[in-house]
Amino acid sequence: GRIIRRAEVGGHHAGLEVRNGRLYTANCAGNNTIAVYDEDLNFIRSAPTERGADGIACIDGTLYVGLGPVRDLAKPYRGNWFCKYDAETLKPLCKPFAVDHGSGTWLGVQNIATDGRDLYVGLYTPTEDEPNFIRFDRDFKVKGAWRLGVGQGIDVIGGAPGGAVRFVHAWTLTGPDNLPQALLRFAELRGESLLDVTKYETSAYEPLRER
Repeated sequence: GRIIRRAEVGGHHAGLEVRNGRLYTANCAGNNTIAVYDEDLNFIRSAPTERGADGIACIDGTLYVGLGPVRDLAKPYRGNWFCKYDAETLKPLCKPFAVDHGSGTWLGVQNIATDGRDLYVGLYTPTEDEPNFIRFDRDFKVKGAWRLGVGQGIDVIGGAPGGAVRFVHAWTLTGPDNLPQALLRFAELRGESLLDVTKYETSAYEPLRER
């Protein structure tokens, strides 16, 4: 939890991705851009997005970016905007497109993670009984949908046996003296089943607690 480097940025960083020594950010809330920094957080370049960027992942030189919820007041929000960008130039590779993934949408995408093959998208949903964790292929065809507490961050990590895909997802909580703390949980996608495999709960202010 030690801060080792800082960078002054504008707006709200709604998604982060690290690839090949570069940090890519998706920014919204008044600063609708994607931006890239080097490993020392030196700014390299940025590019505007048509909507607030709210999740980002990179596969083979292509950035996959969430651009907020589909807003149709005549019916429940269901679906999100996405776009693809070149990871080197940040130029769009297509026009923004809407994807109906079958779940209600509140604020858009929470995070996007990837195992290098598929995209794993965490959503803000208006109710807790709707799938909020969607697996897409690179063309945004839905390959599965589950309920997972994606919290404020999610990423794919290694170490899962038998070809499973393992995830870590972080929650921000209020700790002593109203200071923030992080709770980390783990899940694995095994075939069609998404399982919570957290053995220990970790936070910034408390020792590991076995579940």
